[in-house]
Amino acid sequence: MGNHVSDAYTLVVTSCCRFDLLEKTLRSFYAHGQLQAIDYAYAHVKTPLIFHCEDDWLFIRSGFLGDSAKILQTRSNVSMVGLRPRSELNPLVRNTAVQWLGEVAYLELDPRMHPEHFSYSFNPGLRRLADYRRLGPYAPLGEESDVSYTFKKAGYHIANLAVPAVRHIGDGRHVDDPNFAPRQRNLIGRLARSAHKRLKRLRRYAGK
Repeated sequence: MGNHVSDAYTLVVTSCCRFDLLEKTLRSFYAHGQLQAIDYAYAHVKTPLIFHCEDDWLFIRSGFLGDSAKILQTRSNVSMVGLRPRSELNPLVRNTAVQWLGEVAYLELDPRMHPEHFSYSFNPGLRRLADYRRLGPYAPLGEESDVSYTFKKAGYHIANLAVPAVRHIGDGRHVDDPNFAPRQRNLIGRLARSAHKRLKRLRRYAGK
């Protein structure tokens, strides 16, 4: 995909039966977002780098693997290198200043902006197997936000390439994780989820 990558990497693609989207993802890359599935797949990885991607992303440019590898090779506190456009990032970090590593432009997302986010994500991106082995497996930690919080406590943050390389193609195609209770879609269910999230985040703001 453009730039030379000195370290070998493994592509991990988790899928929730959206095979039409999976085909688009794989085709563009080569031209069970569930935590248990991730743990199972990562246990079979032997290469030092993993490119993790779910089945609802379209790759739109080349060179991102080499750029991402350069960042991971020089920034030990970067957990992963994201590829999404600035406009799709959380509004809290959309105004993050661009930094440069040689010719590679990227953003360093600040975990202090949120009690859970910006330290790890399962969005498309390159990451180290060593970091997973240090802090994983992920399933016992909880959800994606809990994994990010674990990385935050360990001193990590996310880098994101300034020149985007993916586009999300899965809007309206969310699939619930079968290992958790199905989300209640009614008003009471939404309010209960919101209250639970807010309480958990307040506890994490307080360092608990």
